[in-house]
Amino acid sequence: FFFDSLFDGLIMVPNPMSQCDWEAIPNDPLVRLRARHSFCQCLNSHWEAQGKKFKAPQLGWKSIDPFVVFIKVKAGGGIEKVRQDRAFQPITAALRMAHSATASGNALRVFYEKWLAPCEKLLDNAIGMSLHQTSAQRIAPLPCVDSAFGSNMAAADHAAIRARLLVNEVDAEEMAEFAEEVFYSTDLFLDVRNHILQLWYKDCTQRVRLEAAMEHVPVPYQLLVHRVVRHLERRGSINFGCIPLPPRVLQDDDDPPCVKCGSRENPEETVLCDGCDAPWHLFCLEPPLHEVPPGDWFCPQCERQKSNSTSSAQKLQEAIHSYPQKVVVLGAGMAGLGAARHLRHLGFQNVEVVEARSRV
Repeated sequence: FFFDSLFDGLIMVPNPMSQCDWEAIPNDPLVRLRARHSFCQCLNSHWEAQGKKFKAPQLGWKSIDPFVVFIKVKAGGGIEKVRQDRAFQPITAALRMAHSATASGNALRVFYEKWLAPCEKLLDNAIGMSLHQTSAQRIAPLPCVDSAFGSNMAAADHAAIRARLLVNEVDAEEMAEFAEEVFYSTDLFLDVRNHILQLWYKDCTQRVRLEAAMEHVPVPYQLLVHRVVRHLERRGSINFGCIPLPPRVLQDDDDPPCVKCGSRENPEETVLCDGCDAPWHLFCLEPPLHEVPPGDWFCPQCERQKSNSTSSAQKLQEAIHSYPQKVVVLGAGMAGLGAARHLRHLGFQNVEVVEARSRV
């Protein structure tokens, strides 16, 4: 029995993991993240009480993921049945180990018997309690968008496929940016990534915000959630498309701020530019004005743009007149003919195209 704190009163309910069906664990990334967190806490606490510090060993180019090993062994019927059936080799494939199947299987068997078997019941109960609490807290998720895939596919798998990503593998771009996370636990990274994609494809009209992505995620994994959200945004997998923003509601008594000082005070001493409608305080101008000028008035920015455009036109005319009276373009290909036409458009009257090749 354990206390269920989800209600106002304390209610005694039986531990559901005493007869756990390990094949029926929900295929939901958030459920696995919370179960992984409870598993790691229990494993580290057990070995710290024994005066030892647990550290997952390395096999080949990857670190052994104890959570995946434990789940696969329990789903296979326990350590005795897996040992009798010599079923450690398929577990090495699930862990993406690079060594030979026999060597990797023996290494996983030794690892399980040394580190996981002594606290197997504690780990079993920790995962069971996490799954029970998660199922009690979670609201039924919205169905994923309709697709042609099978109805038994999880919503997170739907989302990964629609994002053009592999469901259970990392691509080269993810491997380059999250090399350390993939080394220690590829499944942890995939659960975080697929959880974020699942949130996005539940409702593509709303942005996936960090607060929503981190909700219910254990604290040790929230930094990874933050990095994965930013990564998926950069590559255009989430938060893409035109999402309308709510318009800013202006009150009737709101006056636009001065361009120079940003203040809305002294509206009676404000003049509007006839070019861009920008408001300026009379005393913010250089030199300051004492009254609103009559007729059309242009702000310094509009005057500067006007003078720049005028000077550019003058410089172009001066450049045209300073060049020789005759311009020769060598080559009557597409580039040469286009250049000659553009020169005539700019004002060069005497433009000659020279071509040595015989043309029809």
